[in-house]
Amino acid sequence: MSLKVWQFAGYHNSGKTTFITNLVKRLKEVGLKAAVIKHHGHHGTHLADPNTDTGKHWFAGADAVTYVDGATLSHLSKTPFQLAELIQFYENHGNVDVLLVEGFKHAAFNKVLFHRSADDDNLITTLKGIQMIITMDDPKRIGNKAGVQVYSNGAIDQAIEDLMTRIGV
Repeated sequence: MSLKVWQFAGYHNSGKTTFITNLVKRLKEVGLKAAVIKHHGHHGTHLADPNTDTGKHWFAGADAVTYVDGATLSHLSKTPFQLAELIQFYENHGNVDVLLVEGFKHAAFNKVLFHRSADDDNLITTLKGIQMIITMDDPKRIGNKAGVQVYSNGAIDQAIEDLMTRIGV
């Protein structure tokens, strides 16, 4: 199976992380290896502890610091990563079947949109690659706008099974 990439986009507190967590569990149940890339936004670095060697290197001004301990890899860089670079890393080194990307909403991969209310309607028309929408709003209202399968946020299990089929499981 070649690497399958799916994106999960939506504003804060729309259900993305909960959905992805449940999807990962389901993928593991059927024997697939899954990885997640989480776009952290613009909240700063939380990984560099100034009391560790890695943190000391970072705070001394290193442009990049990579920490490796067995199967653990942490990398801090002053140069932002592009999603394509991260996907390439998993294609070359990840040993995974499915790559789930939370965020990077403007990239054009197959995407599940998490929709909270009419305030989020702009995402339906501006984002590329939307294959499915999960909404806290009226699914019928959203479905008429989107032209794709729309699930209520109360139908997460059904949406996950639909996505599993789309992934090819």
